[in-house]
Amino acid sequence: MTLSCVDEAIIILRKVLMKITGLSNEMIINGESIRGAELVTIKNGQKVPIGYDETCLVTYCEPIDDISVVEGYGGIQSVQSYEFHIIVYGNRCKKVAQKIKGNFYTRGVLDILNENGIGLLSIQPIENASTFMTGNTYVLRNDLRIRFDCAFGDETAIPQNDIKKGAIEDYEL
Repeated sequence: MTLSCVDEAIIILRKVLMKITGLSNEMIINGESIRGAELVTIKNGQKVPIGYDETCLVTYCEPIDDISVVEGYGGIQSVQSYEFHIIVYGNRCKKVAQKIKGNFYTRGVLDILNENGIGLLSIQPIENASTFMTGNTYVLRNDLRIRFDCAFGDETAIPQNDIKKGAIEDYEL
């Protein structure tokens, strides 16, 4: 399968995290949409602070290499490498982080990723940390970084034959 954008890969990775951890979607937070030192989730339509005794994940994704482009079969396919950051908060963060890392190497998870156009490259060592949140609450956390490749079909690319036929003489600057 070829993905159209990295957002599709992130959705698949979040679903895998839900399955591995048993956490609800509300407890797996998009780190690109939060600001400040307060972790909140939405429960029953209300913003609720996440307690230190609760487990939650904050995720975000960044490209790590330049994009590679391959032309063939009448179209263009690009491959991009990413690093998916998972920050595990809560008293059980070490156990949950180890569970995530271990399960990402299982045949079942690798098959799901491969079937969806995601190639696992590596999982960096788990990093232990702690954070002060709002109200001077000390929260334990473990950080994971999963590196993966995605192949994207580029539907916006002009087929090579159209460029040759149309030439550029018809365009004025």
